[in-house]
Amino acid sequence: MRVQEDQAGIKTIRWPTQLNHGTRFARAGVDYSELATGYGLLAWSYRCIRIKAYTTAGLPWGIYRGEQKLTNSVVGNIIEVVNSENNFTDLMQATVSDFLISGKSYWDLRSKNNLGFPKELFRFNPGAMRLKDNRDLSRGFFFNDEARQIPVPRPDTAFFKDFDPMDDLGAVSEMQAALSLVEMGDKANSFLDDFFENNAIPPLIMATNENIDDNVIKKMVEWWGKLFSGRGTRHKVGFVGSGLKPFKAGYSISQLGLTEMRQEIRREVCAIFGVPPGVAGDWASTAKATLKEQSLVMYRDAIIPQAEYYESVINQDFVWKFDKTIRFRFETEKLSILKPDQVAETERIVLLFKEGIINIEAAGEKLGLTPEQLGDGEPRRPSTRREKLPKKTAAMRGLNGSYASDMSKFKNKALTKIRAGKSAAVKFESLHIGDENLLDITEKLLKAKNEDDVKDIFS
Repeated sequence: MRVQEDQAGIKTIRWPTQLNHGTRFARAGVDYSELATGYGLLAWSYRCIRIKAYTTAGLPWGIYRGEQKLTNSVVGNIIEVVNSENNFTDLMQATVSDFLISGKSYWDLRSKNNLGFPKELFRFNPGAMRLKDNRDLSRGFFFNDEARQIPVPRPDTAFFKDFDPMDDLGAVSEMQAALSLVEMGDKANSFLDDFFENNAIPPLIMATNENIDDNVIKKMVEWWGKLFSGRGTRHKVGFVGSGLKPFKAGYSISQLGLTEMRQEIRREVCAIFGVPPGVAGDWASTAKATLKEQSLVMYRDAIIPQAEYYESVINQDFVWKFDKTIRFRFETEKLSILKPDQVAETERIVLLFKEGIINIEAAGEKLGLTPEQLGDGEPRRPSTRREKLPKKTAAMRGLNGSYASDMSKFKNKALTKIRAGKSAAVKFESLHIGDENLLDITEKLLKAKNEDDVKDIFS
């Protein structure tokens, strides 16, 4: 390991180059063309990449100075317009797709204004880019334009790169990690296509003890192929003579376990890309009620963390060329899916009160209830006069009562046991006290010696 210091006095750590270059973490020999082909090879890899690209490109964004959003800025205008042919959504979709497929994405910043600042943004195809020096990123890149190699200085690119544990300047993409699964899924699809195209029933061997003339065999094979080969020929009935008996020589689709294999491929591919199967389109295995939860997991575990990385590169390689006091930021706090559901939030607050974690006043404050609406929290008798109460007030009806009632029953049961000369640690079930509280109380009851000890536990 060695420490390098640049002109600005910034120190960076570099590991010995002979240990971390020229090796690969995933399957050896994978080049960009194979990864790019894998993009459309299997429906699930294609779908996962498209979902993440479109979702990230659709995130709201803004240019900020501190906490203040700038409504009109040079940088913001460039990012919004991008160039005469594309907009930011187009560029971001391509950026995310390149990143997922190859592990690297590049923005072309060579188009400059009179002051030498970038005025347009373009995409470099990752398949056409390579480092000038595999050991030194600062030396920039070569862009392969047909037969020419065009030098591209490092400052003229925004460079997005995934992690590679074996190469500081390399990248193991999500597609590279999933490529063997993608190819396996493609082969399974090809097998099914060949099966139904060429032979709609399991292969058979026709056997007999009699001697059959070759011409008869030839005619029989031709007749069999004409009647049973090709699509749509299942369940036809065939009759043969000369004592011929069919023997199955192959396996049916169900015996091959292709369904289970394809399901496992789907699960693993979706797991690698961080897109739950239900979100990717496997609706048959996903209940409608859990689809929102799966989407939420995708945002929190995949979309937002990667978006924060894209932010950092956009600021470092592009925005801060103009002004280091401003920054580009995805406004993920505006996403409705990340905001708590009002009904679920009300139920959560009621549960906190029932378990004794917050008091009645705190619960009312969190629910936005006035003291008049809140009352004492006790259940009320039905009024003879019909009145329309706010939903939140109705949710507060059971705050007091259930918890206190269960605690009282628990205490009386424990007192009865200890008065009989037995352990006060009795089994008690409650929906309102909470599992952790029940466990804590039970542990204390194991140590109780008399009635006073039990009363102190419940006081």
